[in-house]
Amino acid sequence: MKTVFRVLFHLLSYPVLIALVLWADLEIIKDQYKNYSYFTLIGVAVPVVMMLIFYVVYLIVTRKKSKKSKLCQTVIVCMIPILTLGGMWVACDRYLPDVISDATSGTIYYEDLAENSWKERADVNASLLNDFIKMSVMAKILPTPDGMDEKEATEYYQSISVDAEIPELEDNEYYHTINELIAIQYQSINANGYASFSDPWIGFATGSRMTIPCLLHLLLDKRTVDPDDIDKLDSPTVTYHEDEEGNIVIDEVLLAVYDENTYGITLKPLSWTVLDMLGENQEFSLGSGLKGALVDGVGGMVEEDYREDFTELVLGLVDDIVESVPMTLTLLVADERVLGSEVYVDFDFDSGNLALVPADTEQGIVMSRQSKELQGRAALDYMKMAWLNSNGLLYAIVMLLSVRTWFIYASAWIALMMLLDGCMRGMFADEAKRKADLYFQASKQPKARRYNKKSVPVATNFMETKEQKKLNNMQDALVRAIKESGGLNKSDDLI
Repeated sequence: MKTVFRVLFHLLSYPVLIALVLWADLEIIKDQYKNYSYFTLIGVAVPVVMMLIFYVVYLIVTRKKSKKSKLCQTVIVCMIPILTLGGMWVACDRYLPDVISDATSGTIYYEDLAENSWKERADVNASLLNDFIKMSVMAKILPTPDGMDEKEATEYYQSISVDAEIPELEDNEYYHTINELIAIQYQSINANGYASFSDPWIGFATGSRMTIPCLLHLLLDKRTVDPDDIDKLDSPTVTYHEDEEGNIVIDEVLLAVYDENTYGITLKPLSWTVLDMLGENQEFSLGSGLKGALVDGVGGMVEEDYREDFTELVLGLVDDIVESVPMTLTLLVADERVLGSEVYVDFDFDSGNLALVPADTEQGIVMSRQSKELQGRAALDYMKMAWLNSNGLLYAIVMLLSVRTWFIYASAWIALMMLLDGCMRGMFADEAKRKADLYFQASKQPKARRYNKKSVPVATNFMETKEQKKLNNMQDALVRAIKESGGLNKSDDLI
């Protein structure tokens, strides 16, 4: 019966922890294992490793030849889960915040993930990939298979692994998998975009501190491409040369686009705007007079059929303003020599707002189709592209943090199970027997012998020291010598 209970206590320890972690992470593993394989298994792998460590130490400590008492063995066994499961998170809470902050440029915080928001972070990671695939299909750099529309093609690419060879890209000389495409697009928006801007202004802009001085610096400061910001100089997406001093000078960092003139995928040295770094429209209110398209002289709302014409009228007025005021913001963002790439102007008929639309948005891709000279840019904003480029690592962090709460609770639970296991192994009976043995040995100390002709008293003590033992041995030797000589008489002079 004791064996049954011991087996039960062990099954209720680490196996239960592993089952709970697997249950918590199962949905993410099912959805993303095809893309990020072992990164999604970190949450399950860690408790498995902890269990192996525990049972190696357990077998060593509780072996039959161990000289430790069962109480001492049980204490050691109970401390293992507390030190490994609980102690691991003491170290993580101390060092992981700095690691995560540095790896994500301060865009993801350990405290947010640790407070039960790791599932939300996993959803964000999944949506990054899905959005990128959708935009890549819209921009035609992931070709639509025959017989499919854009929606079906998007679902098709989302269903396959990011490292799987895509049959539709077998003739493409630049990339054959989604991960290879992500690497090309990220390297371009990083080297030609984020890293080419001057610090600290680009950090202010992406940190929601886009002031006018910040914007002017980003518009007018010289932009350069540093070779250290490029992952692979030997990539076909990078061209460079060496100057007279042997320094590497970057000529071009290319971006994958669909060329409307050749009807094929190609690489082009396109640059990026400040708005591309933010990845969202910048809206300007033109006043309540245009909201709902209420126009003086018309006497009422513009009819639905004329909304498109009215929008063109407003945009035409904007163009006239741009031509008459050469230093306006709109002119600066429209000049590729100043900012780097195209920015589209859009008018929201219902709100009366004017919007500057960057090229790396779904709306920007749709608007680029109206011209054969412009290419839709299948990329997210810089921060999201950086996350997407490191999505595997982010999933590893997320899956590791998914076990945090379980580990803290399990450390105490497993210690309790091992305490009960110690009881079943006879911990208390063994301790009682050990104390009884000590008492018995102490109570059976030999008494001093009486003095007579043939013997001398010998002091004995159960807990004798080395000096006492040596003295006793000398006394025993003296007694034996006296006995062998025939004993002592009262008239003998011992001195």
